[in-house]
Amino acid sequence: MPYGNDIWAPGFDGVVHSDEQTPYIPAGDSVWEFGTNKNSLRKVRDDYRKRSSNYQGIDKEKTSICHVTPKILCDSRKVNEWKSEHKEWKEVRIYDASVLCDWINSEPAVCAWLLEKYFSRDIYFSTLEMTWSRFSHKTSPHTSKSLFLSDRNIHRQSDLYFLQ
Repeated sequence: MPYGNDIWAPGFDGVVHSDEQTPYIPAGDSVWEFGTNKNSLRKVRDDYRKRSSNYQGIDKEKTSICHVTPKILCDSRKVNEWKSEHKEWKEVRIYDASVLCDWINSEPAVCAWLLEKYFSRDIYFSTLEMTWSRFSHKTSPHTSKSLFLSDRNIHRQSDLYFLQ
């Protein structure tokens, strides 16, 4: 996926291959288009038309096309109807702001990265790695993870025994 100034490069906004399907990534090959235009559905229609006629050697029957917008698309019936009429690609997916929020909430690492990247000056939070780094460096020599993990299996076994 392009990032930063690279998003203006010609071609698809992203090309992804995934060996397995997730709620957010189709299995196999997929191409991605992102848009922040005022009229999101028009952007999806225009990108679909443009990419379906100029698909840059991609096998459309074996490739999904995914459209992403940071806006909420209120008329899901209209969106689903449009998707069902467009069968040139293996699958058509449209992700709006509600899907993006679900994804961010389902992936703590993504959520922490976004908070750190965009909001770290406004709110205080700490990822597990940041907390460990601060804590472990307070001693000399630095505290090792093995100090906290030693005998862990013994305690886990005794907890299981106690529950039986």
